[in-house]
Amino acid sequence: MTTYTSTYALPSPGLADAPNAPAQFAALTAATETALNTVRDATGVNNLLINSRFEVDQRAASPATVTGASTGWISDRWKCTSGTGATNVLTRTAISTGSFAGAPRYKMAWNRSVAGSSTSYVHQRIEDVRNGAGKSVTVAFNAAVSSGTSDITVSLTQCFGTGGSPSSDVTTVGATTITVTTSTSTRHTVTISCPSISGKTIGSNEDSYLEVRINRASATGTGTVDLWDPQCVIGSTAPTYVARNPQQELALCQRYYYQFGPFGGSRYTSVGWCYSTTVLYAVFKFPVSMRTSPAVTFSATNDFTATNSSAAYNSTNVTGSHVTPDQCLITCTVASGLTAGQAAMFSNDQDTTNAAIYATAEL
Repeated sequence: MTTYTSTYALPSPGLADAPNAPAQFAALTAATETALNTVRDATGVNNLLINSRFEVDQRAASPATVTGASTGWISDRWKCTSGTGATNVLTRTAISTGSFAGAPRYKMAWNRSVAGSSTSYVHQRIEDVRNGAGKSVTVAFNAAVSSGTSDITVSLTQCFGTGGSPSSDVTTVGATTITVTTSTSTRHTVTISCPSISGKTIGSNEDSYLEVRINRASATGTGTVDLWDPQCVIGSTAPTYVARNPQQELALCQRYYYQFGPFGGSRYTSVGWCYSTTVLYAVFKFPVSMRTSPAVTFSATNDFTATNSSAAYNSTNVTGSHVTPDQCLITCTVASGLTAGQAAMFSNDQDTTNAAIYATAEL
């Protein structure tokens, strides 16, 4: 057996360098983090908020009217909670091209016609309460009013999930009150010290979250505040806002909610297998893996169709079962006509105007 001896000697650190090693390592770590942040900032990855340009609206919720201590959806991932006795109407509004520098496609027009007796707020839940815990968290956004001024505050709410402790949410309000004016060029920024979760217990259902709230106290009165390009980052400063790629934004939204239809035309979800003359089984796949196994519902039990080589048969009942984060099994029941053992297609042909499938895995 031939033995090979390397002639290359690995350099060994001298003892004189040892005292400087911690500082050198710290400098290298800081430089690496700076480089990573540059990449994150340039791609929108640094923003913990999803759908920050309000472009994804699967529910077609706008305009959303939220009143009297209730909560309603706006665009995907965004909700409004109304103060007691208040009336809020939130409308995803197109911005005229070139109306001001850096104008996005949409803004959220938040009209409060009745102030009520408690705070109304627009909010989004960020998956996992560990986000930002024990660190500075900065929230930034643009806002403007058509006339006068309006005061806004920002707060963070930590929820520890099902079975978590404490069972009550922990809310921290930023010390800064923002006075919104008619200026469209002002980027408002609030930095909040997010409490540590040391000694707390996170629930076992993977449903903990950090919630970002943009608040309008009842004392600030009525009127419309326009919001656009909200951003949440971990750290004491907010980088220049950069929007994500629209496809990335849609996929992130679909982790929490997916809506198939209505389309106003025929769509086939999948090819299935006929169990009997009245039952079709079809696998319905979600476009992305969802946060958890979603609740699957249908627009109506008689909106769908099972089609084989002979004819199309209208559904009398539709259910979803064996649900995972990636798919579910649809059972489509018809009066008769199918052939056991044959293939058939599941579609929305019975009511192309209204037929829809909803998969919800929201926090």
